[in-house]
Amino acid sequence: MTSSQIAAVEPAICAAYAGGLSAQACAEKFGPGLNRQRVLSVVRRNGITVRPARRPPGQDPAAAEVLGAVLASGQVTVAEAAERCGVTRGRAWRVRTALPPGDWIRAGEAAGLLGIKTDTLGHHVLRGGLPLTVHRTPGGQRRYLRSEVVAYARSVTAGYEAAEAGQ
Repeated sequence: MTSSQIAAVEPAICAAYAGGLSAQACAEKFGPGLNRQRVLSVVRRNGITVRPARRPPGQDPAAAEVLGAVLASGQVTVAEAAERCGVTRGRAWRVRTALPPGDWIRAGEAAGLLGIKTDTLGHHVLRGGLPLTVHRTPGGQRRYLRSEVVAYARSVTAGYEAAEAGQ
């Protein structure tokens, strides 16, 4: 869109933006070659206060909570949940695979707290030798609850101290 074309629709852009339409929606409404940044520069040039961008529904914490509840029901697919909640499928997938609440740490940090190697930690957890809750990220990485790792490390340390005191 050329400068003269923008100048022709400038009053309409300003009116739409002042009326509550977002900069992105104005850009889409008033044609190709017009993007969000150009809309904002037109609005600023005309003395209209630029308001902060609103969060899309998929980034709103309340919407994410509703989406999480819909997905947790297990009765709908990710695509259906996304459509019901008005978010993209990608956002729905990220909510579905998000870490549960808690202080999750990476495998390296958990292994460091226990004084063992990362591979050793993984082997013992897989065999059931360590009573730790494990969450896998979408990329396949393991995350451990910090509180469980610290509690286990303290119990092991207390066991060693008791054994040494008994000798």
